[in-house]
Amino acid sequence: QSDTMQATINGLRRVIRDSSQGGVVRDPATVTQFEQNLGDSEREVTSFKRQIDDLHKMIEAGRVQVGFGDQRFVEDEQVRKDYREALTKEVEFARVGQGGARLQAYAEHILPLISNAATADQRIEGMLRDMEGNVRGRSKSLQDAVSRETMAMVGYQIQLDELDKQARLVVGQVAMRNFGLVRDRMRNILLRADVGITEEAWEVREEQRTRVRNLQVERSREDRLLKEELNEVLDDSGEPETDADASKQPKKEGEP
Repeated sequence: QSDTMQATINGLRRVIRDSSQGGVVRDPATVTQFEQNLGDSEREVTSFKRQIDDLHKMIEAGRVQVGFGDQRFVEDEQVRKDYREALTKEVEFARVGQGGARLQAYAEHILPLISNAATADQRIEGMLRDMEGNVRGRSKSLQDAVSRETMAMVGYQIQLDELDKQARLVVGQVAMRNFGLVRDRMRNILLRADVGITEEAWEVREEQRTRVRNLQVERSREDRLLKEELNEVLDDSGEPETDADASKQPKKEGEP
């Protein structure tokens, strides 16, 4: 019914919303009143649904709490047994005439009903015993399954610990290998840096040696030019030739 009411409310809202598109003109006050009534009805439906949910929860809680073996059921069964024994004794006493002729006749009349009721109770008790046996058997199976799963979980925990140790070992080995690769990489970088510095120093040395060599060659050339200029100056000044200079002059004919 709550779902039907919600569907009706939705339909009425759609009618109010689409009426303007169909050319139907309504008073704004009337439309506002309709919408207010629909809002009130929708809030009531929401309250009903909340109450229904609460009732469902209460029913589920009752189903969980009710079961065979509860103390209330044990007490009810004992009360039924006591009542049945007391009723049977009263009927037997009445049947033998302890309550008078009228009560004796009534006891004779209801005695078959008492017998049929006792037979039905025995059948019910047998069915209950069978059901309790099935419940105990299934409960035992469930307990065994839970025990097996508990033991299996212990084994799983041990295996998980072993796997965790292996994982830690593998991760440690991988990390160690990666650190080794990084170390080798850094060593190569440093070696290349050292080799680069050495090569640069060697190039600077060779450049300096070449420069020194060029300076020495330039100096020798300048010394030679200076000597030549000095000799030219000395030749132009007319200074007497030295023995070394005379030895350099060509000899005339007849001179020793």
